[in-house]
Amino acid sequence: IVVSLASRPLHTHRSVGELLKSLRDVIRGHKSLLEDGKILYRDISENNIIIAEAANKGDPKGMLIDLDLAKELDSLLSGAVYVLPILTYVIAV
Repeated sequence: IVVSLASRPLHTHRSVGELLKSLRDVIRGHKSLLEDGKILYRDISENNIIIAEAANKGDPKGMLIDLDLAKELDSLLSGAVYVLPILTYVIAV
């Protein structure tokens, strides 16, 4: 499925509020992928988060893109070609 959205990179946020709303939506999306879809998204970086121009009130502002390294939890093989060190990020609000 290909979806064309009016979007821009995360670093172009226009306010702290927009940045926080985008990150909140990305966290919700990640949680939904994991809990509802049984998919572990394994490539979170600034380059894989976009700020979407919401068409309707309540639509997500932030979205994850590039699921190339995502892994279905029920599958045996990961599909990863290389392994990077795991970095932990803490967001304090």
